[in-house]
Amino acid sequence: MVHSSLRRNKRKRQTTVLAVSLIVFGILVLFWASHSTFFKYNDWWIVGNNIENVRARYGNFDRESSGNNGGTVGYYIGEDNNWLDPTYADLYYWIEYDAEGTVDEVYVRTLPGG
Repeated sequence: MVHSSLRRNKRKRQTTVLAVSLIVFGILVLFWASHSTFFKYNDWWIVGNNIENVRARYGNFDRESSGNNGGTVGYYIGEDNNWLDPTYADLYYWIEYDAEGTVDEVYVRTLPGG
């Protein structure tokens, strides 16, 4: 009787650990997928949203250029000093939006012409 009770508790504990592990793994996968361009910015939320909502959520942009057909804004995210082929150029999280202010695309690159 004691032996079967211990076996049930062990199985219950293993099931709980597995369930918690799967939940944490799922949360990490969702975070990685939604922040795949850069960890600080939620690509899923930004793309399709209005550029003013992005400014309100993440703060003023470090770079801005706009025209009649929309524009491009950028947040500075650091220097390209990766171990394989560093360029030591400044990297920006670029956000492109259309004439209505709706975000179309996000990507990480250096300054234009750089």
